[in-house]
Amino acid sequence: MGSVRGVTILERLLVLAFVALSAGCGGASMQEWKPPTARDTGDDPAGLRPGYCAAGLPVWWSLTAPEADALRALAAARAGDPPALMALAILASGDRRDAGSYRAFQESVQRFVAQVRPSVDQARDDWHRGYELHRAMHRGFFRSQGSGLENYDFNQSRVTRIFDSSRYNCISSAMLFAVLARNFGMRVQGVSTLTHALAQLALADGKILEIETTTDTGFDHIHDERFYREAAAQWSSSRGLPPVTFEQYQRRRILEPYQLMALGMINQAAVESGETQARLVELSAVVDPASYEAQRGRLQMYANEAKELKQRGAARTTVKLFDCVRPTLSEAASMWAADPVAMRFMAWANFYYADALAIVGRGEEAVTTARTALGRLDPRWEDASALRENFVSIVMDRMNELMEKRRFAEAVSSLDGQFDACRASEICTHNLEAVFLNWSAQEQNAGNWPAARDALRGCVAQLPSSANCRASLNDLESRHRF
Repeated sequence: MGSVRGVTILERLLVLAFVALSAGCGGASMQEWKPPTARDTGDDPAGLRPGYCAAGLPVWWSLTAPEADALRALAAARAGDPPALMALAILASGDRRDAGSYRAFQESVQRFVAQVRPSVDQARDDWHRGYELHRAMHRGFFRSQGSGLENYDFNQSRVTRIFDSSRYNCISSAMLFAVLARNFGMRVQGVSTLTHALAQLALADGKILEIETTTDTGFDHIHDERFYREAAAQWSSSRGLPPVTFEQYQRRRILEPYQLMALGMINQAAVESGETQARLVELSAVVDPASYEAQRGRLQMYANEAKELKQRGAARTTVKLFDCVRPTLSEAASMWAADPVAMRFMAWANFYYADALAIVGRGEEAVTTARTALGRLDPRWEDASALRENFVSIVMDRMNELMEKRRFAEAVSSLDGQFDACRASEICTHNLEAVFLNWSAQEQNAGNWPAARDALRGCVAQLPSSANCRASLNDLESRHRF
C-alpha cells in the first residue's frame, strides 16, 4: 500500500505509509508507520528567517522600521494623507529602506510644496491649479525643457530615483504627481491600462481631467477614439510602449492614490528577484486587497516559500509563516473564492500549512485545515488529484495517530465530511478499515460484544467493499447472541 505525500507544484515526492493488521482477540499492531511529529527537525525560525514577521504586522518578509511604519499608516494613506502616501511611494521603490532616506525624501517634497504653493494657490480655478502643479513638477523634479521627455526613462519606475537623477517613467511620475496633488487637497486618482499609467483630477464641477505625467504638455490630455486612431501609436512608441488601443483604454482601471502606490510595488517587483521581489509583491497585496494580480502573486510567493521550507524540513518556520499571514489570507480566500488560479495557489499554501501543523503537534488544526481545503478542491485543476491525495494523507495521519492512542471513535470522526475522499484512496481505505477492526478487537478483549459489533457495523457502512470487516462481523455474530 502506498500514498502520495508531499506533492509540490513542480514534482511529486513519494512517501510510503504501511499499516499491518492483526485483527482478533489478540488486538492489532501497526508497523512501519511513524506519526508526523517524528519528522520535526526542531528548526529555529529566528535563525532560518531572521527578521521575518517581526513587525507585529501580517507580513512575512522582513521590513525595516520605516517600512513597517508606512504600513501602519495605511489607513491614513487610504484617506489621502500626503506623507502616508509618500511613505508608500518610497516603500514601492524597494531600494531606499532606511529611516534617513525616508525622512530626506519627505522633506524634499515638503520643500517643493512650500516653494510652489503661492503660484498654485493663486491660480484662478481648479483647472489652473492642477496645471500649475503639473508644470512645476516637471520643472522642479524632472528638469524638463522643451518636449518634457529629455529625462523620461522607460525603466525608471522608482520614485526615489527621481530625487537623485530627475529620471522617471509613467508609473513613477504618476505616483509623484499623486503625492503632490494631495498636498494641495486635489481629488487625484491614478489610471492604469494594460501597459501604461497616468493620473486624473476630479474638479469641483464634476469634470475629469486626465494627465499624461510623462510630459509637461500632458495636462488635460484628451483620450478619445480619434486620439487612439491617429496619434496613440506615435505617442506610445516615443515612450517605448506598445500601442494602446481605444478598447484597452476603455477597460482602464481607476485607482485611488494608495492603489496607485500598490501598482508601483507590483510593477517594481516584476524587475526584481529573490527577497526584494517577494517583499514587494506581498506589500502590494496588503496595501491593495482588491488587486487580483497582487493577490495571486502573493499566494504564489507563499506557496513557493513554503515549498522551499518543506524541502529544508523547516516545519516550525512554515507554521510561523502561515500563522503570521493568516488574517490577510482569510481575506483573500473570501475575496477571490471564485477565481481558480488564486484558489489553486491557496490550496497549495493550505497543504504546506496543514502538513507543518501536523509535524509540530497541532494535529487538530492540521486536520481541520485539510478537511476545509478538500471541500474546496476544483476537480478541473491539473493537480487536483495530487492535492486531494496530499490532504487525505494529512487526515489519515491524524486518524492513525488517534488509532495508535486507541482513541478509535475520534479516529473515525477525524474523517467527518471526507469519507468519500478517503474511500477514493487505497491506503486511506485500508487504514480506516484498520481503525474499525482494531476498535472491535479492543471491545472484544474487554468483553463488550455489542460495542465490538457496532464498530464492525460502522466499518461495513463506511466501507461496504471491505471483505475483512464483513467477515469479522459475520464471525462475531455467529459466535455470540445479542
